[in-house]
Amino acid sequence: MKLTKELLGSVVTIAEQAGEKILTVYQRSDIGLVEKKDGSPLTEADMLAHHHIKDALAELTPTIPVLSEESTESDIADRKNWSVYWLVD
Repeated sequence: MKLTKELLGSVVTIAEQAGEKILTVYQRSDIGLVEKKDGSPLTEADMLAHHHIKDALAELTPTIPVLSEESTESDIADRKNWSVYWLVD
């Protein structure tokens, strides 16, 4: 995959949109805080951003998988077979 100005611009837009979604949660008093299996915090904002970024990247580059901190264990197990993927943190 070649990184073009168009692709980079689209990725920047996706990140900005995710940031806007995060801000809508943090403007409220209840941020929807839960704990992950490992005890680390997970907020509604984390999940909104994760789903937006994952869905938008899948639409932008359907053949490239997305790995993020919020990915499922099966996604993480499959990554050993990926030669190219989006890494989202």
